[in-house]
Amino acid sequence: MTNGLALVLPNDRTGVSGTRHEPQNRMRRRPLGAQSHGIGMAVVAKRCRIACRAILSHAKPRRRNPYGESQLTGNSIVMHRYTVAVLLGAGLLYVMSWLGLTGRIPDLIHPFPLILIVPYMLGLMAKVAWIIWLVPMIGPTAFLLWSSHLFRGSQIIPRRSIVLLVALIVLSVIYFISLWSWGITYQGVIFTVFMAAANFCMACSLVYLGFYSKKSPTFIRNYIFHLSIFVWLVWSAFPYMGELP
Repeated sequence: MTNGLALVLPNDRTGVSGTRHEPQNRMRRRPLGAQSHGIGMAVVAKRCRIACRAILSHAKPRRRNPYGESQLTGNSIVMHRYTVAVLLGAGLLYVMSWLGLTGRIPDLIHPFPLILIVPYMLGLMAKVAWIIWLVPMIGPTAFLLWSSHLFRGSQIIPRRSIVLLVALIVLSVIYFISLWSWGITYQGVIFTVFMAAANFCMACSLVYLGFYSKKSPTFIRNYIFHLSIFVWLVWSAFPYMGELP
């Protein structure tokens, strides 16, 4: 053409540098490595963050407690709390044992529980020294041996403890029915009725606590359940009813 105009053919890609196809052609001509370089770095950075989080989350491994649903992290402070709680319970049992045993005659404060009065009388007959301080150790020792799972922070009540509770309730009913008349005759109506009511309340409380702990187990409920059983044993369970030797 004339007047300085160039002829541009339809299939000519090397035309004048101002056409609308020029930016697209330049992007198409960029190397593949340059286009994927930014995407690759982002993927690598993301995977590095995920790996770091996984390492940090497993830096302190946890193990499941086989005696409950709680998670033990191996923290010695937590384990010391369980130990202190159990030892304090044993100390309380010693005080309750000594309180239930010391007294001249059975009364509302010193009911002379059968689990303590029998070894105490045998010790007096054998003239064992310090028998009044040795017999109260029966309750705390039994509690520590029976409830050893509490040292591990167990939340679930063992089946043996449920069997023990049922046996105590059945034996208590038989005991009071068998010795009711003796208790009325020698210890009086107030003592006998009060001890029967106290045993009934302890039994009902333990049954309720046992069902509630099975439904929603925690260490505190498990601990109170076992401590209450042994407090019942060393203080008001099977009180002495009859004539003193």
